[in-house]
Parts: sequence; structure tokens; C-alpha cells
Amino acid sequence: MAITNFIALLLLFLRAVSASVHLGIDCGTSNSYTDGLGIKWVGDGAYVQSGESHTAKNSEVSSLLSTLRVFKSKKKNCYNIPGFQGIKVLLRAFFYYGNYDSNSSPPFFDLLFDGNKWATVQTVNDNWKNFDIIYVPKRQNISVCLAQINPNQFPFISALEIWSLDSNMYNQIDSSHALILNQRFAFGSHNRISYPTDPFDRYWAAFSSNGLVSVSNSASSVDVTQTKDQVPSAVMSNAATTSSKSSDFLVGTPISAQEVLIYLNMYFTEVQDLNSSSDLRRFNVMVDNKVIDVVNPAYQTALETTYANITASSKTRIVLAATSDSTLPPLISGLELFIITDQLSNSATNTTDVEGLASLQEGFLVLKEWSGDPCLPAEYPWDWVNCTNDTTPRITSLLLSGYNLNGPLPDFSSLDALQTIDLHNNSITGDIPNFLASFPNLTLFSSGNPYLCNVTCPNPPSKHHVKKWLVGVLSSVIPTLVGAAVLAAVRHWCKCCKSRKEKAKPSDSNAGELESTNRTPLRTPRREAMPLKRTAQKVVEEVTRATIEQGTNSLQNGEGEACAIELRNVWGVFV
Repeated sequence: MAITNFIALLLLFLRAVSASVHLGIDCGTSNSYTDGLGIKWVGDGAYVQSGESHTAKNSEVSSLLSTLRVFKSKKKNCYNIPGFQGIKVLLRAFFYYGNYDSNSSPPFFDLLFDGNKWATVQTVNDNWKNFDIIYVPKRQNISVCLAQINPNQFPFISALEIWSLDSNMYNQIDSSHALILNQRFAFGSHNRISYPTDPFDRYWAAFSSNGLVSVSNSASSVDVTQTKDQVPSAVMSNAATTSSKSSDFLVGTPISAQEVLIYLNMYFTEVQDLNSSSDLRRFNVMVDNKVIDVVNPAYQTALETTYANITASSKTRIVLAATSDSTLPPLISGLELFIITDQLSNSATNTTDVEGLASLQEGFLVLKEWSGDPCLPAEYPWDWVNCTNDTTPRITSLLLSGYNLNGPLPDFSSLDALQTIDLHNNSITGDIPNFLASFPNLTLFSSGNPYLCNVTCPNPPSKHHVKKWLVGVLSSVIPTLVGAAVLAAVRHWCKCCKSRKEKAKPSDSNAGELESTNRTPLRTPRREAMPLKRTAQKVVEEVTRATIEQGTNSLQNGEGEACAIELRNVWGVFV
């Protein structure tokens, strides 16, 4: 007996140790503290790059709920939390509106995790809500995102926490699915049970109802070591039963009208030391009048039963009903009901594309406010990217117009699926990188950047990429200088022509004069999305046309044509 007790205590100790991996994030504050239960909390600055800190109007709430982070820009804002890859975790998010904005208008929005939909959060004025999910993160960072559904409905969050779980807990489904908590009850209890009584800080809500009878366990202790999901002994200290064996125990299923798959844990123990010769407690577990299990609980020992992949809806009836030979009514001490998610997204946005986006974020710090998966879920990509619908999405567009980008373009050559880059109306400096010439079907928009070339490169030719790219860069960086140089050459040529004609015809003193007071000043029009190889040629043609139009009759009658031919020959120098 002593050895058995020692092993039981050792198991409890190991379980407590295994639950010690915890991270608590108090959103909207920079403070770190330990609460009254001994749980440590840190500010959220290390895990999020966007949002505003606000304070709830209700001063009577706990410190944890008194601050919140509100996201008034961007459709999706995310927390990135490292350190839990491959570990089964309980992830919990808290929301308390607290009328922080004095509008008495609690918002609703979507809650996402690792590129998957978690829940739609419908907040209320006075009460707080928490959402729990159990799963195994496949990525290096856990991503928790808040996504805006309607304009002026600003998402917010009050706190996040993560508890590691033992790998054999909640193991009746594989790691490609998650369990979203629907309800967790401690029957017969008068208070909520949580940490430190439950080392994983699961919230066991007290449950009582008219027609049910709360009973206390007469045993001084209950052995819970045989329960694979490690139910706290405090949950097994009480139970709820019906007033007679003829009354069924209806277990509520407050889930949606739409059918879903559920994961159901029930915890039983006999609360009395029964007279074995005359007393018997045995009952059926029934789903929609179909018996799925028969339970005969033992005294001083906790029994856990799990029923996975049951199809259920708000119409589903889960009932405990005494068997015909039972002398006592059914009872139950604890219950956990989860919704099983669809298969989780095992993929993420293409790794090399993510690396390219990271380079852009390092080069332009204003872009660091975006985090989480750039493309997933498909309804909520980053505001400035377009993605393919592939299993592993690729980035096809960078839509960065007017994002206040300042400085040179970094190396984002790994984004090799790009088809459109829109950079106009920023303050980007330096040359456009040569690597863009290798991107097939790329169109670049860059106007409104005074110190950056204004070019575009759809369908770069297969040969001489770099040469023609540099030609395009030069022709768009200094088009005015090229025009001026060409115009000077024209003037020199025409003056020579004029000099020859004057020697031959001294009476035609005004023929071929270029300095007409009525001419229109020569301008190089701004062009957006112009193919690279045509930019300089168009400049030359416009200079030629303007020069011809500005000449006198004698220039148009031969000299003008000669000058035009000479100008077009200049193009050959540049190509």
C-alpha cells in the first residue's frame, strides 16, 4: 500500500511538473506581475507590433481584464508566440469590452489561430468571455489573429495564455484537428475550479440546476491517476444526480443548429460506500435514444469515458438513464464537451515568399506591423499582398502604394512568383534592383518616387536581360537629360545646315531658326507602367517630333527630315 501511495504521489508530482510550461500575456500593458493565484503575466510588447492600448471603464475588474489592445487599422492583426512547436497546448484568449471607448457598442470579429478560423467573438458590455482550444502547433510560432468583419467594429483582446499539456491527453483525435471547448462543468460544485487545483488551469464551471440533486463524496480522497486527461481531484469531490432512478439525467448540448463533430469526456465516481448486496448504481449513456455505453462507477476511484466523433447539433439529446437492474439514479461529477475542427491547414504561405516579405519588413519598418500568415486563412490575407489559392499559397502581388516607404529597395528576390509590384507614391530611393529583370510577367508601378526609376517590366526578353534592364533604368532616370543632349545635337546640326545655306543664299537670313518665341516648351511626360525597352525610344521620338514641329519652313523642307533621321540614329547608341 505504501508503494502504491508513493507511485500515486510521484505521478501527481510529475503531472504538476509537466504543466509548468506556461505563458501568460496581459494585452495592452507593459507590466509584468504575478496574480493572486500565483500565475505570472507579462506585457504584450514582445508579441505584437500593432494596435493601441486602452483601459476598461470598469475599475472593479481584475488587473488581467483592466487593459486591452484595440486594432483600428488593417483587416488582420496578429500575435506571434514562439516556443511551443510540436507540443500539445491549451490556448486561451480573453475578451472584456468594458466600454473602453464610451460608445456602449461592443464589437464582433473573427478570432484566428495559425491560419485557421477559431471563432467569431461576439462581445458584450459587462461580462468577459474566454475561448479555449487544444491542439498541437505545427509551426515555429503560434499565431493568434484578430480579424475585422465590419467597418468601425474594431477587434480587441484582453489577454492570452498558453499551457502545455501531456502528449497523451485528449488523444482520441489526431494532431491534424483541434478541440474547441464548448463547455466544461464540475457538477455539484459551488465554485469554479481552476489553477492551482487544476495544474493546467482548465476552468471547471460550477453547475447546478433545478431538478438535480448535488451530493458530496463521502470518500476522503478519490484516486484520479487512472484518468488519462488528469481530472482534478476537486472535480470528483462532488456530483449531481436526479431525485429518483426513474428520472433521466439530461446533459445539455448548447451547440449550433448545424451538425458538427463533438468530443465528449465524462467523469464518474461513486459518492457512497454502497452495500454490495442491496445497492447498485448502473446507468446507460445514450445519444438520441441510442445506448453508447454502460457505466458502473466505483467508490474512491475516478472513471473517465471519452466519446469522440459523435455527430451532434442543438437538437441532440445526451442522456444518463438508470438500467433496469439499478437501484440508484445516475450521477456525474465532471464533463468536457469540445467541437472537433475540420482538418487544420498543414501548410503555410511558401517559405521563400515569407523570407522575401521579411526582407521587405526589415527594409521598411512600417511594414513590421503585419504578422501572422500572409495568405491564410484565404479570407484574411495581409492588406498589401495578393496570393494564389494553392495549398501552399504564393505571393503574386505587392500593393504598397502610399505606404510611406522610405529608403532603398531591399533584396526580395525570393518572391519569384510576383506578377505585379505597385510602389507608387512613396519615398523610395536608389536604383530598381536588377533581380526584377528575371521575374517573368512582372509589371512594376513606381511613379511618385522622385528618386527612383519609373519603369515597368512585363515579359522581359529571354536574352540580354541585364543589359536592357539597365537601359530602361537609365532612360527613365535621366530622360530629360537625354532629351536635352539630343536637342543640343539637333541645334548644332541645324545651325551647320543654316550656315551652309546662308553662304549659298545670304538673303534668307531667318531660315532654319530654332529659337521661336511661340514654341511650346519641351516636356517629358510622366509615364506609368511603360515597358522598359520602349521608354527611351519614346523620349527620342517625342524630342524628334517636337524639334520638327518647332522648326521653320526651311527646316521642314529637308533639314528637318535630315535632323529627324539623325536623331533616330541616336537610338542605336542606347540599344
